[in-house]
Amino acid sequence: MDQEKKKPVLLFTSREICYYSADFFMNQMAEAFETLGYPARLCVLDLEKDVDAQLAPYVGNSYTAVLDINSLLPRAVMDNGTPYLEQLDAPFYNYLVDHPFYHHPGLSVPLKNYHVLCLDENHVAYAKKYYPHLESVSLLPLGATKALVPVPVEQKKESVLFIGTYNCAADVYREMEELPQSLKADDKALIDIMLADPSISQEEAFRSLLAGRGEELTDAEFAFRMNRMYHVDRYLRNYYREEAIRTLVRHHIPVTVLGNNWEQLKEQESRYFTIQPPVDFSMTFQKIAEYEVLLNVSPLFKAGVHDRVFAAMANQTVCLTDRNGYMERNFKDGGNISLFSLKHMEELPDMAEEFLSNPTRRQEVTAAAQMEFDRKHSWLKRTEQFINLMEKEQK
Repeated sequence: MDQEKKKPVLLFTSREICYYSADFFMNQMAEAFETLGYPARLCVLDLEKDVDAQLAPYVGNSYTAVLDINSLLPRAVMDNGTPYLEQLDAPFYNYLVDHPFYHHPGLSVPLKNYHVLCLDENHVAYAKKYYPHLESVSLLPLGATKALVPVPVEQKKESVLFIGTYNCAADVYREMEELPQSLKADDKALIDIMLADPSISQEEAFRSLLAGRGEELTDAEFAFRMNRMYHVDRYLRNYYREEAIRTLVRHHIPVTVLGNNWEQLKEQESRYFTIQPPVDFSMTFQKIAEYEVLLNVSPLFKAGVHDRVFAAMANQTVCLTDRNGYMERNFKDGGNISLFSLKHMEELPDMAEEFLSNPTRRQEVTAAAQMEFDRKHSWLKRTEQFINLMEKEQK
C-alpha cells in the first residue's frame, strides 16, 4: 500500500511518567511509523491549558490507530457528555506500562473500539478478566534505543549501574499505618505472601488471601480493591531495590545509582556507592552505554520484561535482572542476559563480579544480547509487531 493511501496514526501523550519517558516512547513510535510508511501525528497534551481546544482539531478525522501511554483520554468527554475517543474514527490503544490495577478508572470506561497493550502476560490476563468490555488485550513489550555515541567495550566503567527513583521501603510501610484498618491489614498480608514467594503476582496473592478467609468478591469488587492496594507494589519495588544495592555494596561491588532520592538510602559505603542526579529519559541510553553492567529489579513483572533490559542489550552492557518465567523462555540466561533470584540475593555479588572482572565473558554476553536486540527489540521492530497485531485484530 502506498503511503498516500495509508491513514495517519495519531499518538497522544496525555500523562507524563518517569523522567519524560512517555513522550520519548511516543516519539520513537512516530519515527518508526513514518519509516514504515504510516504518517504520524503527535499531540502532547498540556493539562494546565484548555484540553478541549487541544483535542478539537482531531475530532471527526479517521486514523489507522490512536495510541497513548497510561492514558487519561478514556475519561475525557465532550461538552455534550459524549466520550472524546468515540469522536475519532479509529481503534484506540491504551499502552499500559504499569500493572492494569493502577489504571482501574480509565479501564472501567466502556468505550467502543477500546484496546489495551500490556508489558506482562499476567497483566494481559488480568485486563481480559476484569475489564471484559475491552475489544482486545495484547502483549507488546516496550522497545529501546542505542546511545547516540557508542562506547567501546574496553572504555566502559567498571561498575554496576542502576537507574530509577528511590523511596525508602520503611517509609512506605509507615504510610500504610495511616490507612483504614481493613486495607492496612490486607496490604501487610499481601506483602508477607509475596515476600515468601516472589514468583507470584499481586492478584494471585490477593486471591490466596481471600480464599484463606473464605471471602468471595465479584470481579468488579476485586478490581476495585486491587486499585486501592498500590502500597504493596510501592513497598516491594523499593524493598528489593534496597536489598539488591545494599548486597552489592556490602560485598565491595561498585554501584552507581541514577535517579531521585538516593541520598535517603542508609548504610552506604561511599567508596562503593555513587549517586548521580536524574537525567531526561532520552539520555539514559547514553548513561547505560557507559557502564559494564546494568542492574534491573522489577518485582511487579512476574511474566514480562522491563524496557531497561532491552536498553542494556542495545548498548553492549550486561543486564543483571531478576528472573521470571517469561524471561527464562525468551532469553538465554548466561547467554545474552544474566538472571538472579529475588529469593537468593546473596548470589548477586558473585554474578556481578563475573562480568566486571572478566572482559571476555562480558563481551560474549553483550555481543549475543545486541544481536538479539537488533533482531527483535528496537522501536522499529516493536512498531512492526504492533502493526501486525493490529491487522490481525481488524480481520
